[in-house]
Amino acid sequence: MSMSSKKKLSISIPLSNEILDFSSNLMIELDKKFSINFIKNKSARKHINLFSGEILNSNLLMLNNYLSQNVLIKKKFQVKILGFGAFIGPFSTIFLRFNKSENFDLIRKILFDSSKYWLKISNTTPDDVWLPKSTVIYKDMDNTKFSEVIKYLNTLTIPSYMYIEEIMRIEITDKDEIEIL
Repeated sequence: MSMSSKKKLSISIPLSNEILDFSSNLMIELDKKFSINFIKNKSARKHINLFSGEILNSNLLMLNNYLSQNVLIKKKFQVKILGFGAFIGPFSTIFLRFNKSENFDLIRKILFDSSKYWLKISNTTPDDVWLPKSTVIYKDMDNTKFSEVIKYLNTLTIPSYMYIEEIMRIEITDKDEIEIL
């Protein structure tokens, strides 16, 4: 099977309104102050990944049809923003955390029902490891900067809520994340 016959795909909720502005401004400041820009340099809007994995190109149209029919946000809903979180490692990850609401569970159940279209599901997708988050720092902050970055983040006022209005699909390549229709 050639690499071009499959894609890495993420079904996500884009950040919106105040938290999108906050996140975009934060990316600029992290780049200026700490030269942290891996996430900033991605093409796709900042987002909460709901479901991701690999899919055969031949299944993409069927998946898109399934999603169009079943994952509609008919009425926007509000989700509480809980603050920052982190996964500690040699290059720590910092993210914005969101409340895990019933709406997320309902959408994710529909996405899991689409698993027949997927070749492989990402290891961050199953319920026992998934949490609603939007990554702020990934791959480019060694831990010598961790304390300084945390001190800076603690000075910020994060919006309290975000409205969820749409679902987006993102193709993930080795170099970028690109929104697709």
